[in-house]
Amino acid sequence: EFRRVLFRSGINPIGSKGNCPAILISSSVHKHGSKETPWQDEFDVDQGFARYFGDNKSSLDPSESSGNKALLEQFALHNSGLAEIRRLAAPILLFKSVQVGARIKGNRVFQGVALVNSAERVSQFQKDIGYFTNYVFEFTVLNLVDENDYFNWDWISARRDTSLSPEETLKLAPKSWRQWVEFGDMNSPKLRRKVSRFRTIPKLEQLPTKGSREEKCLRDIYKHYQS
Repeated sequence: EFRRVLFRSGINPIGSKGNCPAILISSSVHKHGSKETPWQDEFDVDQGFARYFGDNKSSLDPSESSGNKALLEQFALHNSGLAEIRRLAAPILLFKSVQVGARIKGNRVFQGVALVNSAERVSQFQKDIGYFTNYVFEFTVLNLVDENDYFNWDWISARRDTSLSPEETLKLAPKSWRQWVEFGDMNSPKLRRKVSRFRTIPKLEQLPTKGSREEKCLRDIYKHYQS
């Protein structure tokens, strides 16, 4: 029986020794634009894309922070030209932290399984820290068309079982993941998630959450221009 996977931070590798079964990434929408997180992650999973800022918040080497280090290791595996190396790579599982009613924290919604497409150093600024260097990672979100948009968590459990080989666990992976392991082109249209939807967003989906600072800002704008 495996221990439960805990979201201790934004970047959460499963396990600490040997091959990594998966890395769970959580983006906290309610913190965007705040003092704690003045930069914004971007999750456009319906178009197969995600952009995520790493976990360095100091003047130290950003490649040495635990989360960045784990993702950089996977970046090397995900971009390998050898199938036998890609077979060892860990899936990146994306989650978004959302508000449900009055409960702000602890609500995470699964967004998809992804590959590390790029890793770039960027300069950032935070008032209580000053200037520092961090990484921003871009991910290719894979489609689950052949699985009818169902993600099989048995695959992750199998990857945690050290008695199983990478070849054995690969049988439980989504078809898009297996194709990527074989051919290596993560930007192939056949692999990337793409959802067809109406371009017009309903009014209710455009309105800010009641009681939020965005709603207050919107009401201030209405009030200013009423006259």
